[in-house]
Amino acid sequence: MANKPQTHDAPLQKPLLRAWSLAQAIWRRIENMVFGVVLFLLILYLVLQMPAVQNWLVRKITAYLSEELHTTVQIRNVNISFFDNLVLEGFYVQDLKGDTLLYAGELSAGLNSNIFTLLNNKLEFNEIRLSKARFNIRRKEGEYDNNLQFLLDYFASAPNRPPKKPTPFRIRVQNLHLNDVEFLQDDQVRGQRMLYRIPSAAIKVNNSATVPYKIGQ
Repeated sequence: MANKPQTHDAPLQKPLLRAWSLAQAIWRRIENMVFGVVLFLLILYLVLQMPAVQNWLVRKITAYLSEELHTTVQIRNVNISFFDNLVLEGFYVQDLKGDTLLYAGELSAGLNSNIFTLLNNKLEFNEIRLSKARFNIRRKEGEYDNNLQFLLDYFASAPNRPPKKPTPFRIRVQNLHLNDVEFLQDDQVRGQRMLYRIPSAAIKVNNSATVPYKIGQ
């Protein structure tokens, strides 16, 4: 009886099968991770669209800003569209004397990428729209600073925290749209009062600004 020819492929099949099984397992793990991330972002987006969640978010934001700035900050409504578009309605900020510093009927900002670029100290807007806004800068007789200085001091320093080496924060705005915007500068020390009204304007901005501090410091 003739002997069957021996084959040398059998010893190689088991390692190949194990490698193929391992590759399939890794690929399934990657698929599950990607699916989990997409599902999490989708659920988070749907949750952020709920009025109850938005109202809770508004209360938290305004309470935090009011406490940090020692003044009144109000937002009537906020809308976040898939992390790349933010709309604030009824945005109101008082100065330290209780007068209106800024009111914007609607402030919308569209990001080129998404809000997570804040982690890299970079924020780029493809457009910012400001509608029905009133911005009042005042300085009364006997005062050294105007009513905007407390905001500049807050963002330029790190209150109640040890100083750290500043990290540049880059902001870039490509398009700025203004609709029914008023800017008042009332300086009683210099005896100057100027009121600028902008019914409508579209400004294309090509340069970026570098802020010499890092958010949260």
